[in-house]
Amino acid sequence: MKSKILLLLTTAILLGSGCSREIPNPSEPVVIDDQVPPTPVGLTAAVGDRIVDLSWSVSDTTAYTFRIHMANYDGLGTVYTRIGETTEISYTLTNLRNGDTLLFKVSAVNGAGFEGYKSDSVVVVPNSFSFSINGGSAATASRDVILNIFAPPETRLMRFSEDSTFADSPWEYYNSVKSFRLSSGDDLKTIYTRFRDSQDKTTAGNISASITLDTRAAVDSVTFSPTGSPFAPGDIAHFALYAGEPEGEGVITIGSNIVIIQLNDDGLGGDPVAYDGIYEADYNIAGYLDFESQDVFGDFVDHVDNAASRSAADNRMTVRRVPDPVSIYSITTPEGYYNRLQLAWNSSTAGDFAQYRIYRGTSAGVDSSAFLVRTLTSRSTTTVTDTGLTENTTYFYKVYVVDNTGLWGGSDEVSATSGQDQPPSPVTLYAPFATPDFHDRLELSWSSSGENDLLRYELYRSDDPDVDSLDFIAFSSQSQTSHTDIGLEADSLYYYAVLTRDLTGNVSWSNIVSERTNVNTPPEAVTLFPVITESDYYQEITIDWSESSDNDFHSYRLYRWREDLTRSDSSNIALISESGVTSFIDSPPFDVVPDTVNFWYILHLYDEGGNSTASDSVRVHLIDSAPPTVPGLVSPTPSSLIVSWNLSEIPDFGNYRLLRDTDSDPAGAITVYVSTDQDIGSFEDLSATQGVTYFYWLDIYDRRDNSSRSLLGSGSW
Repeated sequence: MKSKILLLLTTAILLGSGCSREIPNPSEPVVIDDQVPPTPVGLTAAVGDRIVDLSWSVSDTTAYTFRIHMANYDGLGTVYTRIGETTEISYTLTNLRNGDTLLFKVSAVNGAGFEGYKSDSVVVVPNSFSFSINGGSAATASRDVILNIFAPPETRLMRFSEDSTFADSPWEYYNSVKSFRLSSGDDLKTIYTRFRDSQDKTTAGNISASITLDTRAAVDSVTFSPTGSPFAPGDIAHFALYAGEPEGEGVITIGSNIVIIQLNDDGLGGDPVAYDGIYEADYNIAGYLDFESQDVFGDFVDHVDNAASRSAADNRMTVRRVPDPVSIYSITTPEGYYNRLQLAWNSSTAGDFAQYRIYRGTSAGVDSSAFLVRTLTSRSTTTVTDTGLTENTTYFYKVYVVDNTGLWGGSDEVSATSGQDQPPSPVTLYAPFATPDFHDRLELSWSSSGENDLLRYELYRSDDPDVDSLDFIAFSSQSQTSHTDIGLEADSLYYYAVLTRDLTGNVSWSNIVSERTNVNTPPEAVTLFPVITESDYYQEITIDWSESSDNDFHSYRLYRWREDLTRSDSSNIALISESGVTSFIDSPPFDVVPDTVNFWYILHLYDEGGNSTASDSVRVHLIDSAPPTVPGLVSPTPSSLIVSWNLSEIPDFGNYRLLRDTDSDPAGAITVYVSTDQDIGSFEDLSATQGVTYFYWLDIYDRRDNSSRSLLGSGSW
């Protein structure tokens, strides 16, 4: 909106160039007191730009004609000239010259033509008054504006208001700059002003200026066309932003600043109608663009810098382009390999890269129907080694870049010939050696093969120097270059060779070496440790011995015999094949009538070669003693007798047998209770007759039926 700058008028008093000084001076009136019109009083003047507004009053309401007299104050005298007449009590003079000092008087003329006395004079100077809003701007986004005010130096007071009556605006001292707050609501705002000079003369009429208050911008919608299918580089997309007001700036942004497009409202660049508030542009899709389902945003700033909230189109935009092809810059045969080729290419620049696909053929014209060598999903992986090829064969390759939308871009085609297969170089078999302390083994080692297509090593052994493929003993993996040959004869000479085999079956033989195994010697005897037993501990006997350190240990063999029968009854009671097991629990038969018996033990140590050595012999003395007696107690209850006793602690416990009789002599006693549980120490006799005294005895038997009898007591209930 453009503001109107109004030139305001300030108090000053000179005749403008628009008034003629040629009006004849009227004659003085004839003085007839009762016919002389009243003299106008209260003459005042309001000034403006080349304007003076005069006003006065008279003492009665009779209709008069008033004559206006003006003099130009030039310092040489005052000569008044009649310049006009009016029947009103106000008069406006225009086309005056600003800056001239003018004097005015008014006289009244009655109906008889008599002119009364002139009024007191009023001195005025017409002048230019004006102000601008925000430097003359047509519109503003802020309610707070700056007024730049132009008035003569004599100006003392001023007042501003959006109300032309100034009802809410007091006078304030003149200043050339003033801050002013516009009323709320976006529309055209008009500000009015008046000025007063040092003699309290007020400007004629209101001086005004206008500005449009515009505090917000909005986007109705954002569109692009065509829709429904992806764009491709070179396509034309039409964008439109509907803002509803001209003279602003519209911008389209695709995605996260993928593309920024300036829109037009000047009838150019795809905008069909200028200044209609619809900002439009035709955009040629750039060749580098490649994106999927991106938002299309519209931004708008109006002519006073109000920024609208960002708006998005209802549809998303997709641009798809075939990914740029990569270039294969190297194809080589890896050193030492005849059956592989290695390719290298530059990295793809596709923004939506998905994978590389490498295709191979045996003739030119490779495409995606050829053999797929590899699929790589890492953009930075730009080499591949194609393996399993046939020797001395030409192969053709092409690398395709595939993006996330399934579009493909193929590289240039390259070719190379695979290598010639050669037998592996033979390894060196080092001199073997016999394993210390072992008579049945030899240690072998050889140099590592440098063949890239190595399959394995094969070991061969013979009893004579003529080692051949019939003497195979073992396979060895690519990484294994040593072997222990076991199960050999003692003190025997053996010959060895290593065969190296590659993946295609080519072989090479190493040198032949020989070595003799160690002589087999008997193992060093172990020691049986003494066995000390206590009375009645004859059920289990623990035999301990020292551990064998023989490298070709085979077994321990433990023998036992009874002393009174000599060694003719010696028997093997244990065969132990683990050298770390150095104890055995034996349960020797204690089946003799005497309550003591002696056993002997000896341990034979065998090695893998069948050699053996005997340990020392140890004697074990076993004793079976009669169980000791135990104390007891007989306690009556209202209906029975309870018999209790101390538990027996013998290790070879057999059972308890409780006897009862009414006689103190147990010869005729009967057994009333038997238990094999060593931890039971009481019995309630419910069969005892009331008032009868009973005697109780406890027989304790061990496992060999030795026994003892204890009198526990007597009682009745």
